[in-house]
Amino acid sequence: MINIKYSNLQNKISISIIAILCLLSIFLITEIFHINSTNQVNFILGSNDFGFFWNLISQTASSKLFIIPLAIILFYVFFLIKTPLSSKKYLFINFIFLLFIAFVVKFGLKIITHEPRPFTSVLTKLDLLSKPTDFYKLTKTEKKKIISEAKHKVNKYKLKNWKKEMNYSFPSGHTIFAMIFLLYWGSFFIKEKKYLSFLILAIWTLSVSYSRLWLGMHRPIDIYGSILLAYFICLLVPNLTLGASKHQK
Repeated sequence: MINIKYSNLQNKISISIIAILCLLSIFLITEIFHINSTNQVNFILGSNDFGFFWNLISQTASSKLFIIPLAIILFYVFFLIKTPLSSKKYLFINFIFLLFIAFVVKFGLKIITHEPRPFTSVLTKLDLLSKPTDFYKLTKTEKKKIISEAKHKVNKYKLKNWKKEMNYSFPSGHTIFAMIFLLYWGSFFIKEKKYLSFLILAIWTLSVSYSRLWLGMHRPIDIYGSILLAYFICLLVPNLTLGASKHQK
């Protein structure tokens, strides 16, 4: 028999602290690299080193390579954490539910907000557009053509991402995905006293968020909003204290 105890208060405190620390960390990152609404265009144009690395980090939170962090978590929890199998399965059901909610929320908000991506401001500065909103009046072929015309000024990995994600900016689906990983599994790792695992997961999450800024796919406000959205979504599912009951050997 499996003993599954809900500890909502403990869970809320844990994920609240993690969310606050992430918000503060992103604030420090944007201050250190001078990424804000007035000079992000210059940051995107001027920051062209480590393109392969930041593109790869970003992709690990995308539909292409999200299976990598998911597989690592699956292996870690199912083979290295000593809790009953049925409890682990229940934990993953909750996690998948959170990801589903996040996908629906992200999709709906992009339709509602219609916020242009930062790279449209870059294209405007390069005189390829009259204004950022004009980008969304073009056909898919026309969009890709204009993006290609920026190849002499912009890192190729940025252009590659711009051509793949030509929809609206807010919120950052990559950041929400990574933050749900951190809030959900991070609180679990802390409870299990797996602090190194938590730290590695936190570094990956913050790296994903920074990569979205570096690639010109999101503004800082998108990242802040996505962290808060992930936080509120995670409050929907109570934390679980997993373990065998005293009757189980």
